[in-house]
Amino acid sequence: SIQAPVAQHSLAPAGHRSKELGQSMEIADFRSYVQGDDLRRLDWRLLAKFDQLVVRLFFAQRALRIAILLDCSKSMDFGSPRKFDFARSLAACLAIVALNGRHELRMFPIGDRNDGGIPATLLVSGNTVIADVVRRLRTMDPRGKVDWPGLSRLALHMRNDVVILVSDCLPPADLSKIFGALAAGGAQLLVIHTLSPEESSPEFSGSPVLRDPESGRVIRIAASASAAEAYGSRLLRWREA
Repeated sequence: SIQAPVAQHSLAPAGHRSKELGQSMEIADFRSYVQGDDLRRLDWRLLAKFDQLVVRLFFAQRALRIAILLDCSKSMDFGSPRKFDFARSLAACLAIVALNGRHELRMFPIGDRNDGGIPATLLVSGNTVIADVVRRLRTMDPRGKVDWPGLSRLALHMRNDVVILVSDCLPPADLSKIFGALAAGGAQLLVIHTLSPEESSPEFSGSPVLRDPESGRVIRIAASASAAEAYGSRLLRWREA
């Protein structure tokens, strides 16, 4: 299930518990009966025990607003299997979970392929729409770069949303301001960091070459135990940051 700790502003009913009161199967509170209350909400057990008319109040069920940001940049075109193939499959699974839960879903393929813009497709629940999501994901290919600073503009459109970013977060820029802008707008941010086994534990033999597929920058290093140790230490610090 996909959950959020904040009250959602969507009025579409769904299976997520809102902080607002409404109709659901989960009891939020009790109060004394007043004329005009629905008699079906009377708590007959309390009436029998305390001889008092008490009605049950229930949590409202509201749809979450979920935004899935899928990294379609060139750096995702790496690994065996490719990072992008894994990320695309994961995005499809998350979309199916969201749509089956009758949540509001938007999918953002982020990268140069969008000509600097970040188009959103508003999707509604239904089997036909799920098939459409999978079909669209299959047509995507990783290329170009992600405009990381530009993502902060999304904060105005994702207030109180559940934002799921599936990305390798490359190049290793300072993303704290970008993520902070989303969080400051009330978004609940979940980053699914996607790295390939070749990046997590590369083989240091011969004359290794580190290449940035987005910028084309190449670094040649001398293979040694110290180089492997330095790489692993730097990678660990970056992932923790």
